Amino acid sequence: MITQFVDLLFQAQTQFPDDFFYLDKHESWGSQSQDHRIFLRKALYKYLQALQPQKDFESVLDLSTYPKDLDNLFVSISHCKDLGVFVVSSRPIGIDIEMTSRLKKEIVERVSTSDELKLLDDVVLLWPAKEAVFKCDQKAKLISEIKLETWKKSQSKTYEFTSSNRIGWVQSFNSHTIALAIKNS
Repeated sequence: MITQFVDLLFQAQTQFPDDFFYLDKHESWGSQSQDHRIFLRKALYKYLQALQPQKDFESVLDLSTYPKDLDNLFVSISHCKDLGVFVVSSRPIGIDIEMTSRLKKEIVERVSTSDELKLLDDVVLLWPAKEAVFKCDQKAKLISEIKLETWKKSQSKTYEFTSSNRIGWVQSFNSHTIALAIKNS
C-alpha cells in the first residue's frame, strides 16, 4: 500500500515542485484501535515539533477541533477501520482514505450532480475525491457543495480531478481508495 501513497505524493510534488509535502500512516491510527485519534494526533504533533521546534503546535492535540492556523503549514487527517494517515504541506491540502467496500453508489449519487456522475464509470471514486477537496477547502458546510469539474485518467490506476482552484488525485487499489487534493493557487 505504501506505493499508492508515494504515487499520490509524487503527483503532488510534480505539480508543485517548490512546495513541501509529507505523509505518514500507521495501522494503530485506524478506527479499530480504541485510541486511534489520540495516537494519530500525537504522531502529528511529534512530527510538527521536529519540523519546527520553536513553534507551539499544542492545538493539534485538541480532538474537538480540526488542526489549523499552523503558521504556513497545512495538515489533513483521515482514517478508516484499519489505517490512519496525516499529510502536512506548505499549501492547503486534503486527504481521504476509505475502505473501498464501504463506498456505495447510492450515497455518492445523493451528494453528486448529474454532470459529476457522467465524469467516470466508477462513480464511487467521487466520494473520496470530494472528501479530500472538502478537507482542503474547509469552507464548504456539506460535501454536496463540492463540485468536481474535470476528471481524467493520469496513470493506470490514478485519476486526476479538479474542483474550483483545487487539483487532486484518487487511486483505488485492493481494499482501499485514497484521494489527495491541493489548492492550486
